Amino acid sequence: MREGHAIVRAGRVERAGGDPGPMPAASLVKPVLAHLALAVLDELDEPVHGAITVRHVLSHTTGLPDREPGSPAGPLPPLRPPGVRWGYSGEGFVLLGRHLERRTGRPLNRLVAEQALGTLGMADSALRGGGPSGRSTTSWPGAPAGGWSWACRSTGGSGASRTGQPLRHRLPR
Repeated sequence: MREGHAIVRAGRVERAGGDPGPMPAASLVKPVLAHLALAVLDELDEPVHGAITVRHVLSHTTGLPDREPGSPAGPLPPLRPPGVRWGYSGEGFVLLGRHLERRTGRPLNRLVAEQALGTLGMADSALRGGGPSGRSTTSWPGAPAGGWSWACRSTGGSGASRTGQPLRHRLPR
């Protein structure tokens, strides 16, 4: 939902409503990608792009800057070598998403549905990527035009469906 409201009593959603349109995923996709990396990869030190590893992305030590709104598409020059210093960057997560697609052979939205949303019983939610132009607006090839968004169907006031089961994964090396 882009805009909405919910009445929660005793930890239960009694009533929910609002605009059921897609909501920009922005930084909400980062913990989901982190979960996917831990769920499907065996090695945190495998390269994602050049010398940047999964571990660098998850710890925000890629050395990449964060993309400023309105900046032109194309690769961003690194600020420093990977692993040297912490620095917030969403660009590393774009790389991680593409890496997960390459390693699994499945599109990221399908991975999210199978490994995260489906596990939680969130059948009415989905990760959608890209805009109508099909042109990437982020720095790496294949990144969704217009960014990612969460889509969910209105639940008619019953609240989001969920199993109550936590996401589970083994910790890679």
